[in-house]
Amino acid sequence: MIKMGITPHLLFLDESNWFTYIEKGEELPMKGKSKQFRYDKNLISVGLAVSEDNVPFMHETYEGNTQRPERYSQDCWTRSQNG
Repeated sequence: MIKMGITPHLLFLDESNWFTYIEKGEELPMKGKSKQFRYDKNLISVGLAVSEDNVPFMHETYEGNTQRPERYSQDCWTRSQNG
């Protein structure tokens, strides 16, 4: 985005997870703590960073049984510095 002339001065980070009906054969869906209290379903987690103008800057999708705010925040910082 920086190469395209979009330089965010501020990034907002949101991490969340959703339950899914996928039960077998995939790497991402995993059992975990569901905000919807659907502990019987697999989860997929997503982190999204947007600029102050609500332009999506980056995202990451990962296993539903993990929370990685420190790593995701560091990824956002590294990518914003490297362009």
